[in-house]
Amino acid sequence: MIRPAAFPALPALQKGLAAALALALAATLGGCSTAGDPGGSNDPGQGPGQTAPDSEFAPVEEVHAAADYDEVYQILDSANAAMQAEQAAWESDAGADGIAESANGTSIGSADAAASKSESASGPEAETPSETAASVSADAATGAAADAEAANYSGTNVQVEGIDEGDIIKTDGKYLYRLSAGQDVVILSADGADSAEVARISLPFETTSDDGTVSSSWPAALYLHDGKLVVVRTVNYWKEGQHRVMPFLGAEVGRTAEAAEESKAEANSADATAEPETADEPAAIAGMGGVTDPHGSALSASRTLVDVYDVSDPASPAALYSVAQDGTYNDSRLMDGSLTLLTNSHVWDFDAAKADDPATYVPCTYDDQEKATPVAATDVCILPGKDAYGFESYTTVSLIDLAGGSFFDSLTMLGEAEQIYMSPNALYVTQSAWEETKSEPYEESVYTVTDIESSSSTTITRLPLGDGTIDLGASCTLPGYLRNQFNMDEYDGNLRVALNDDRTKGRQLEDPSHGVSSYEYLEETQVNALYVLDESMEAIGSIEDLAPGEEIKSVRFDGAAGYVVTFKQIDPLFAIDLSDPESPAVLSALKIPGFSSYLHPFGEGRLLGFGQTVEGDVATGLKLSMFDTSDPTDVREIAQLPIDGDYSDGLYDHKAVFVSVEHGIIGVPVDEGYQLFTYTDADGFAPFPLSDGGDALDAQTLGSHAQPRGLFSGDDLYVCSDWTLVAYGLADGELLTVLPFKDQPEPAVYSSEETGRESAIAE
Repeated sequence: MIRPAAFPALPALQKGLAAALALALAATLGGCSTAGDPGGSNDPGQGPGQTAPDSEFAPVEEVHAAADYDEVYQILDSANAAMQAEQAAWESDAGADGIAESANGTSIGSADAAASKSESASGPEAETPSETAASVSADAATGAAADAEAANYSGTNVQVEGIDEGDIIKTDGKYLYRLSAGQDVVILSADGADSAEVARISLPFETTSDDGTVSSSWPAALYLHDGKLVVVRTVNYWKEGQHRVMPFLGAEVGRTAEAAEESKAEANSADATAEPETADEPAAIAGMGGVTDPHGSALSASRTLVDVYDVSDPASPAALYSVAQDGTYNDSRLMDGSLTLLTNSHVWDFDAAKADDPATYVPCTYDDQEKATPVAATDVCILPGKDAYGFESYTTVSLIDLAGGSFFDSLTMLGEAEQIYMSPNALYVTQSAWEETKSEPYEESVYTVTDIESSSSTTITRLPLGDGTIDLGASCTLPGYLRNQFNMDEYDGNLRVALNDDRTKGRQLEDPSHGVSSYEYLEETQVNALYVLDESMEAIGSIEDLAPGEEIKSVRFDGAAGYVVTFKQIDPLFAIDLSDPESPAVLSALKIPGFSSYLHPFGEGRLLGFGQTVEGDVATGLKLSMFDTSDPTDVREIAQLPIDGDYSDGLYDHKAVFVSVEHGIIGVPVDEGYQLFTYTDADGFAPFPLSDGGDALDAQTLGSHAQPRGLFSGDDLYVCSDWTLVAYGLADGELLTVLPFKDQPEPAVYSSEETGRESAIAE
């Protein structure tokens, strides 16, 4: 249930979009404002605490939750009309820019530009480095202490301790649960040399109903909780020439509870859960889900399902229940038995919407014993947001009780979510927009010239979390964009966020008499900033103009410390003191070649970096770095190791990076294989001493594009891919077993002309 709080207004950057929605809104959409003295300087040559330039945010009226479904319908109707007007303009004026300019010369996205032609209803402090060093380094040690107290097996590499993130593999220390090539969940015993497949859940892949409707399933994430295996997957539905939304299992519109129970019973039928023919053959069951009667809707034809299985006896998994909500999977988190699920829905076909049937234009949730339930009108948040194609969209957030198989709470907001960050107190959702500001055309020689300035902005919405509730908190918009979830972090009730702000200037030259149209690039300005926002999403401190001309490559917050890596040709690692949220200050800036794409606290006073080596401004390989952060005023790189490889999933997905501070082990995918390393202060980085030299971790064994993950359990070290489980002794690197659990094609070996190396790729 939404409990509205005061919303600071969105900044002037968003007024073009506000005009598009103003036909249906009684208030202007607006954003946050920064404090007059927002924080410290980013220039290490200047004293910490120097005031950064004031940010320019215009306060306007608050954003609100919908009063009723009619308001939601009218907003979508207005946006749809603006989108159709833009399409008509493109078709009727193919020789022109094809973008309708707003009265104030500003356009946002594509549909927003035409929409801005509509009549708008809108109205008119820091410590010294020596004093802060001890406190910052003490907070940075928190991660190491937590790791040492952890269970005797590794979990998913998550951002926030105690909040799990979905991944393709999970373990309880005794069994491994692996999402294999998106078609099965393979359950493996973690028994070292005696590891074996004990059961398999075959997930639906693609099915066709009697009326020709096709459903395809895309598994996205696994969770383990209290003897339950949770499979999160998106199902897309389509039929040639139609946009149809298909309910699933017992959740279709109008289906009775008795029919739902029959379908659930079928999923656990005797045939589906038949005993293995031999004692050595693992058990197999069919996954849940199916295609049923169609239900017309204006929304994109997709559902995200949460299938829950009883794995208290992993050798005999049993289907328990399945719930769902509209939209494709965006992200999720698990905390204290409550699954937070985010999905994105698009309004593809507004003609299919029926004003008197909210289920046709508002996202629905689905309980397996009830019909589709639209999110309540008062739980629809009116926020700005357009996707890149200019269609209206929703982000739906639900809290799901895994014990009871029901929805604790749900809300949805206009606009498509991009990055999310979750703390024990709140969920933060981001939405970005790209905007162009155009001058009035003027004549120059034979050309008609229009000056164009482009920039981006990001809206961050705070959704407070209660006991089974998710509420509407506050929202603000900041200049720039976020690289990933690690650009955000909550500490002592304040959100710290680092943004890239890339701005370009150019001009469009037109000579209709000769059919000439060209764009002249003039200038690109790259600036970065770090903001501290309180619970009302007001900026109370900031560091602006951080590393001008550089791009933020990675961020890691650790207690009262923050670390930001930027890159152009060298890699500045900035250590930032955030102990006084109103006066953040850069304490030091270490400049080394290359850059780190991922940062990970590695014990007291140590920070691990994984990234790329660089020659000039071109990435040439991979590398590990270890930084000494014990003195934040003098951060040093104390070890590095170039890795012979060109690509790693770990550059973009932190869950692909395996880090055990306790054992001093790091594992990363490298090209089509996997590599393990050790680290000590005395010896630096070194390859983990494997008895087979790591041969079992190449592409021929693990499988091509097989997304290997590393983990440990007890005294054993495992690398598990889509195809194969490889086990080593944790103490001595002895190869214990290579267990293929899925057939794979024979790899074709080819030589790379660029590197001279051979690679194995499965055809």
